Formats: sequence, structure tokens, C-alpha cells
Amino acid sequence: MEGQDIYLGVRKMSLIDDYVDSMMSGLGSMDLTTLEPIDCFDICPLYAKEGVDRVLRIIKKSKFHNKKKLAKKLFTPSAIRIELLLLLIKAKIAKKSQEDLMKIANFYNSLLIAWCLEDPYAKNGKNIIHTKQEISKFLTHLKIANPDIARRLGKLTAACYHLSYSLYSDINPQICYENFGPYDVSDVFGKGHIMTIKQFHELKPRRLLGDKVNDIPCKKIRVYCVYKDVNFTLDALSHAIYDGDTINGLKYYALDIDGALVKNLNKVDFLSEKIAGESVKLWDELTSLDFENSKIRYLFQRCYNYVYLCDEIGIDWKPSNDMLKAVKNRNLVNNFWSKFKDQQKKLDFLRVLIDPRIEILPKLNKQKQQK
Repeated sequence: MEGQDIYLGVRKMSLIDDYVDSMMSGLGSMDLTTLEPIDCFDICPLYAKEGVDRVLRIIKKSKFHNKKKLAKKLFTPSAIRIELLLLLIKAKIAKKSQEDLMKIANFYNSLLIAWCLEDPYAKNGKNIIHTKQEISKFLTHLKIANPDIARRLGKLTAACYHLSYSLYSDINPQICYENFGPYDVSDVFGKGHIMTIKQFHELKPRRLLGDKVNDIPCKKIRVYCVYKDVNFTLDALSHAIYDGDTINGLKYYALDIDGALVKNLNKVDFLSEKIAGESVKLWDELTSLDFENSKIRYLFQRCYNYVYLCDEIGIDWKPSNDMLKAVKNRNLVNNFWSKFKDQQKKLDFLRVLIDPRIEILPKLNKQKQQK
């Protein structure tokens, strides 16, 4: 039933454990000190309270809205998972109550449960939102692949990955890209065949960047791939892992650009070059911003996660005045993780940060002067 808590009783503990374990699996292999151009952990303490208060207002306003519809307004399942992760960290820093922590956790969990058909936190390496009927429809569009096609599609997806970072920075690319699957299609193509879907959307965010994105040649790209003898898994953060020969193992493909199937791959070569060029240009623009404008851009990028959800519930998506004031003329925390020389202690601390059942936060470093 809409509005009901999902986290209840024994199931509550199981779902929270799944979330924490899955996130720790994805984060454990990452270097959390290399996020650019603004490190989310270094800026979070500046606006933690204001940022969480804004989202709590969004959650309250969303109470009676359809959860699956709201989930789709947040771009991708990975975007929802990461948003939950960062919100709980901010909520701990802001010393929010246990009630608020669980309110946040329940809301985002309810969105994932409503949208994902299985494995909502990708704990088992899956990201499944398409029904069997939808997959069957996708299969009707497939064409025979070969190694040359695999390489050309790989070049296109690499360009799109790079563009996602230029548009949304290191902490927000999941707004733009997502990997779905694996979908078992062995009943159609034979033993050992799977389908994956690479999706790139919101490639031209005019409401975020205005005229800066005018030269990006498309808004959305989907690549449908059927592989043989290739294993595919991904983590909660949409980091895809392929085990096998993805060049020779690609047997069928389809490419959809802005809702139209592409028949001539010469267009793909043009798109790859054009998107790659725009990626470099936009990254240069992003990294050339002065410190104050970098902080402002970061807040707008973060809030852009909610642009369509806010449209749905009737509130402004942009950062609140309180958020902008909270970061103005203030230095970042100088390397949030610097106190941890031992990797295991850092991971233990991170587990505390992202577990909504734990209200008390260990003492954080004091702010240091930005160098």
C-alpha cells in the first residue's frame, strides 16, 4: 500500500543489511579521495543540515504520490541508491534523529522496491527493471553483430561515459548512465546468451547548463547487447563488470538514439567523435570555475537529481537559499578521510555512516583551511 513503511520487523533488518552490504561492496574498492572537481565528502559538512532538510520536505510532499512513478523521475535505480547513501551521510553529520534517518531510508527503499523487479540494491549483481514482455519486444529490433560493430559501439559508450562526468561531475554521473541486466535470453538464442542494456540519458540538460549543451547531438542513447559466454554483474553504484570476450562475444545488438533505431553505423562514428569533443569542452568549463562558483555548480548538480520528481510534486528543484548560504565563503573540509590511515578503519567508519539504524556519529575532523 502506498505510504506504508517497507522497513518492518525482521524484514526491516534484512533489507537494511542488504543495502549496507551492497553499498560497502561497491565502495570498498573505490578511492574516495579522488572525487573531482569538488569532493562530495569534503563539501557535505558545510550544508548537511540544509541539504537534508530540503529532502525531508520533498519526502513529506511526496507522501501520497505513486512510488514507482516517483522512482522513475529520479533517473535510474543507481541514482536512487547513491542518493540514499549520500543523504544518510549528511543526516549523520547534521545529527538528525533516528526517526529522520529511518524516514529517509524508508522513502528511498520504497522507490527501489516499487521499480526494481528483483535485487533492489544489486546485492546479487543484478539491475532488473524490464519485464519479460519488454525484453521480448527489444529482441525484435536486434541485428547481427561482429567485432567491428562491438568496437564501434564501445567507442560510443566510452564517449558517453566521459560526457556523463563532464555534465554531472564525479559524484553524479549516474544521473546520465545506467547498466541493466543481465537478462537471460537463452530460451531464444541458446545456452550461454544474456542481454544487457546500456542507457545514457539526460545528455542535454538545458535546465542545468543552458546554452552550454547546445552542441551535444542527442538527448538519449540505448545500446542493447546480446552476448554469448560472457558473464555480467554490476554493483549498487552501476559499476559494470564483464567476464569474457565482449568483442567476439557480442552476437546481436540494437542501437536507439532519441527513440529511433539506428540502421547506419556511420552515424555512430560521427556521434562518438562529437560527444567526445563536447565532453572535453564541458570538463574544461567545469574545472575552470573559481572556488565559489564550483561550490554553487556542485549544489545544482546534486539537486538536479530531483528535477523531474520536483516537477511531479510541484516544488522548485534548485538548491534552497539556505543551502547556498551554507557554502558561501566557506572552505571545504580538507580531505574528509585524512584521519584514517588504516583502510579497514575507514571502511568500518563508512559502514556506520550509511547504516540508518545507527544514530550516533563518531566525531568528525574539524574543518581545515582550503589550500
